[in-house]
Amino acid sequence: MGNYRIQRVNAEFQRQLTEILREVKDPRLTDMVTVTAVNVDADLRTGKAFLSIYSATREQKMENIEAIRASAGFIRHALAERIPHIRQIPQLQYVLDESLDYGAKIDKILSDLKDDKDK
Repeated sequence: MGNYRIQRVNAEFQRQLTEILREVKDPRLTDMVTVTAVNVDADLRTGKAFLSIYSATREQKMENIEAIRASAGFIRHALAERIPHIRQIPQLQYVLDESLDYGAKIDKILSDLKDDKDK
């Protein structure tokens, strides 16, 4: 399978996953969730979905991830219905994407260094 096709499949999974997560009716899923990336293997058997969750604490983020993991069957079934031209829907792992938090932390450090230099 070509690299371009995998990129298109990843983008389609990301779009559809974003919509499906809005439909999950788990009471533990209380915060806003953004699908930052989806990476599926070339054989479409497995993949990872990177999720950014806007919560105050890490415990709340992990509770939301657990709610999504518990809904994995529903999500996979919904993906199969929405993307019928893909023969095999991959088994997705849901991973907390902390790159935005890490970037914000680096920005704060750089800002503090600049402020100290200006004093």
